[in-house]
Amino acid sequence: MFSSKFLQKTQGPLALGVFGAAIALTASLIRGIETLNFPDAVHFLEQASAIHKGWNFMEANPFQLQFPFGLPFLIAFTYLLTSGTSLFMIKLFLAVAHGLSTYLVAKIGIKIGLRTWWWIVAALLFCLDPFVLSAATALQSESITTLFVLWWAYLYISPPTSKHEFFIASVLFPISGFLAILVRPNILIPFIGVAFLMFWKSPREDNVKRKMFSSVGVLLLLLGSFELFLMKLYRGLVFLAPNGGINSVLTCRSEFLSQYFGFASVSENSRINRWYFQYLDTLTTNILSKQSHTSIPKLNNELYSVGINNCLDHAGQSTFLLIAKTFALWRPSTVLGAYGVKMFALSLLIWIPLTALTMWFIAHKQIPEIPSRLKWYFMVLAIGFSISLLPSATQIRHRVAFAEPFYWLFTAYFFNLKLKTKIKI
Repeated sequence: MFSSKFLQKTQGPLALGVFGAAIALTASLIRGIETLNFPDAVHFLEQASAIHKGWNFMEANPFQLQFPFGLPFLIAFTYLLTSGTSLFMIKLFLAVAHGLSTYLVAKIGIKIGLRTWWWIVAALLFCLDPFVLSAATALQSESITTLFVLWWAYLYISPPTSKHEFFIASVLFPISGFLAILVRPNILIPFIGVAFLMFWKSPREDNVKRKMFSSVGVLLLLLGSFELFLMKLYRGLVFLAPNGGINSVLTCRSEFLSQYFGFASVSENSRINRWYFQYLDTLTTNILSKQSHTSIPKLNNELYSVGINNCLDHAGQSTFLLIAKTFALWRPSTVLGAYGVKMFALSLLIWIPLTALTMWFIAHKQIPEIPSRLKWYFMVLAIGFSISLLPSATQIRHRVAFAEPFYWLFTAYFFNLKLKTKIKI
């Protein structure tokens, strides 16, 4: 119907991107625009409402601001634009993010040398992936994370060719890193890894190095300004987000072990979740009761101490738990009791072959330069995320956010290489 050249210029990936956004928006409408579909969404809305009410309210109610600022700020901004509290605008934004991610999957597929049929298949399967689509239609930040890591991947495998392009990239890259950190603070370690990778593979000319160091300066300036904002708001030092201490408390807790292995039953999963909320509530209440003045920085520091001491007091068990958590991040299934038998079976059906083909791609040595660059990018990203997600109760949705699009690309690369028959479009 269309020539390969026509599809590969812009129109094909753009059409897929529009289709991806339309699918996500349609799914959001079916699920219900005002439906939250995600436990933390209630807290995001509470924080967005506090931001929308202005600085004085925020300063007087810091305990309504205990999550990362990125997504709540976006929600508050949509409130400002619409003069209301409907979630349509933010759901539309998440749908557009899903569409842009679909577009980037297609563009990356073209860059790594996939034939027309296979980059279209990769983009469509990513776009329709039920686990990716679930994140793109719920009030959570995973689809934004996906968009950032795909854009960095595209930037890495197709570096700027002119001084003008390089200048734009050297400014946009640190800004995008800062925005990603606002949305998900645990992306800091992966972003640093990606930045080092880009610096290592960049040209060695002096002016390029100067611009790279300028990028670092831009990022540090933005992060420093944000830290000053947090210090002013919370009246003390808080690193990136005030929920770091809560996450650290869960780092070495054995109660989550059956969830980490993915076989917690419905009753066991419910019991663990009830324990989780009761434990945190009791712990924070006890810490706050000892303070003459309630302070989030002090609470955060106390929670960090509890988490670190718990890991050190049970060093052998903690080592085993960290290994189990790494498995939990990469296991090819959802938790049986959390998502039900059907979703568990569907996850096995999709993720076992995708995981196997991803391992094949990583182990495969005889691949051209650009796919090889994408392989190294993925490995650095995967290691960075694995490390950054250890101080929390690891959930499979984090892996879906940063790895799923690459799973589909690596799978398409396998079939593109092994199936010699060309399907003309």
